[in-house]
Amino acid sequence: MPLIPTYLARLNNWQVLSETFVGGSAPGSFTEDDLDRFRSAWDRDDAMETMVAWYQADNSNIAEPESRQVDIPTMILIAPNDNYIPSDLTARSMPYLNNGELVRLETGSYWIIQEQPELIAEYMLEFFRR
Repeated sequence: MPLIPTYLARLNNWQVLSETFVGGSAPGSFTEDDLDRFRSAWDRDDAMETMVAWYQADNSNIAEPESRQVDIPTMILIAPNDNYIPSDLTARSMPYLNNGELVRLETGSYWIIQEQPELIAEYMLEFFRR
């Protein structure tokens, strides 16, 4: 029944997804124009099906960190009020990173870029300068 999630997501002009964005972020993080751009992207052929497939993927065959190292410098930002990805799950990525940096923000949700764009830009610029 793989079509059910995508069917339900499309109801009422993507109401559930739009409410998820607005309800899970700081007030004012998403304008109606922002949501319209997301709705347009979600409405593209196979976009929602692809997103659902990613979340439903079976990742049980992921190798142990010792055999799957990432050498590319990587910075991970964790916000304390992320309702969608638990910080301990995100932090478990660190053993896979040979050159990884974990930053725990004092405030924010899953939508830290929309909530705190200046702060996130500062972190990114500092990271890229190194």
